[in-house]
Amino acid sequence: LECFDMMRYEFPSYWIYNDVSKEYVYDQNGQNPVLTQTTSIYDNVTYQQLSRTELLNSKGELLKNEFKYPNDFPGVTVYDEMTVKNIIAPVITAKSLNSGVEVSFARSNYTQPPVNNNYLISTIEKSEAGNTPELIGEILTYDANSNICEYRGKDGVTNCIIWGYNYMYPVAKITGANYASVTALIPGDV
Repeated sequence: LECFDMMRYEFPSYWIYNDVSKEYVYDQNGQNPVLTQTTSIYDNVTYQQLSRTELLNSKGELLKNEFKYPNDFPGVTVYDEMTVKNIIAPVITAKSLNSGVEVSFARSNYTQPPVNNNYLISTIEKSEAGNTPELIGEILTYDANSNICEYRGKDGVTNCIIWGYNYMYPVAKITGANYASVTALIPGDV
């Protein structure tokens, strides 16, 4: 250490985030600006994720979008495991409100246990106007690359997707058949 001169350097960094966005829209003459201001709120500073946005439009309506992530559901095994593994980015629920009245709601439910060590969506639920969420899609089969191979829509019809080009691109969608029966008819890889 005698031949080295050592000093301590500090590089303080701060959490940089968007808290307010302002958008001015002008008429064709460049006059009469209309301001749209969106406020971004981060309720959980530990995870530093967007919890909600609030926008006051030109009609005086307060539009809110609320988001929940795996760490917002303590006690639910699959989301606890995701949080422990630092898989905290997926939005589990998203709710839109207009002046406090629910306009829409969406929830993505994840698989338990994980498929191929990946936490994948198993069902999707949606609702509008404050109604009870209803199942709009169920993913039945994924391949080893986490591609959706078989799903059932709101209509109850099973669909399968065939992936080609080294499992990178969907090359066919077959309606009314399951994945196992379709792949049994395909010789080799696509």
